Amino acid sequence: MLASNRLQGFTQRELEIVLDRIDRDRRDSKPDKLTWPKFLHHVANWELWVFGFMFLTCSAPIYAFAYFIQIILGTIVDTTALVFLLCAPPYLVSIFWTVLCAYLADRIRLRMPWMLMNAAVTFAGLLIVAYSKNSGARYFGVFLGVSGCNANLPTIIAFQSNNVRSDSRRTVANGVQFVFAALGGISASTTFMQKEYPTYRTDVWW
Repeated sequence: MLASNRLQGFTQRELEIVLDRIDRDRRDSKPDKLTWPKFLHHVANWELWVFGFMFLTCSAPIYAFAYFIQIILGTIVDTTALVFLLCAPPYLVSIFWTVLCAYLADRIRLRMPWMLMNAAVTFAGLLIVAYSKNSGARYFGVFLGVSGCNANLPTIIAFQSNNVRSDSRRTVANGVQFVFAALGGISASTTFMQKEYPTYRTDVWW
């Protein structure tokens, strides 16, 4: 209702200015209904699959940490109570890191550098967890891994949305992206194998 009232409060001239800015920015101010021919055209676009793969590389470690953080921490500390206590801090830190990355990306109007940096942070964290012998260092690796992949989630979504024009193409792109997100969750659920305790190195390289 509030949005409708605000829209009604615009003059015709103001609406024309808004639509003109959208057209100059991405040329899709007019509604673009999705049809089967458009779907087939868009789904054959290789760029949408690249966006989807980018989301897969982000969603897989997110799901991996969500599913197995207790198992990872169980290789660092001895008691179940302490394992559960140590689960929360990495996610609390990731909240602040995610907000900071989003703020800075908006300020400089670039997302790719942040995506690359967070991917590197995630990978570094996973390597530390897999290869370090020091318990404190491995726990620090969990902080890096959780923060990097969680910060990349909204960054990649925004990057895709900002680089896809027309409503129909964006609809298909979102569908492809969420399919890859599901694939990331499925793959992450199978990579931590008990026979690789305590390093689980297959998951790192997967």
